[in-house]
Amino acid sequence: MTKQTSTNAFGSLNGLQYSTPAIEASRHLHYDHTSPTGLRWFDTGPGRSIDRVAGGPARDGYWRVGGKCLGSHQVPAHRLIWEMTYGPIPDGLVIDHIDGNPANNRLDNLRLSTTRLNAYNAKARNGRYLPKGLYISACGRCTVIVKGEAHGLTFNIDDDTTGELLNAACETARLVTLALHGEFANVTDHYCQLPIEAVYGDAEGDPWVK
Repeated sequence: MTKQTSTNAFGSLNGLQYSTPAIEASRHLHYDHTSPTGLRWFDTGPGRSIDRVAGGPARDGYWRVGGKCLGSHQVPAHRLIWEMTYGPIPDGLVIDHIDGNPANNRLDNLRLSTTRLNAYNAKARNGRYLPKGLYISACGRCTVIVKGEAHGLTFNIDDDTTGELLNAACETARLVTLALHGEFANVTDHYCQLPIEAVYGDAEGDPWVK
């Protein structure tokens, strides 16, 4: 998700304001699923040439597109692709990447979403080795928390000498997230720096064994 750009300068359609220069972009760009950004130029000019990939990566993991022909605006490529294809994004909605990958701008990977549902589909924060929804406090208490509520058994990680409780908590977090977040649930990425068995499987490689 990215913050919506000012809509005043980009025109409107059926009473809805564009959040990107989609109208002008359609005169220079076209959607192409083979492009890393999802867009290619189909004319020539400063910084562009026919069939050249349009845009580049930003620090937040999204692709951005800009140029003099777009009013020198740097805009999120996924929002531009959506508005070039379907028209303005309604107020209060964002574009969600279905697979959770902000760099995958294929049209079949984009959908309208509320900010809350978009957050459900976000991956775990960098540095976490446990699934979303599973938390261990500074004192070692392990709890499953999804949508602000605790689920299942709370236990002290030091008492889980076999890893059985941790494995059960991981599964509880996965199932509860799938149930409560529905089609926007994202339980695929644990940002694990350890073998997956260290979290879900055999005791070998257990991160809690010193």
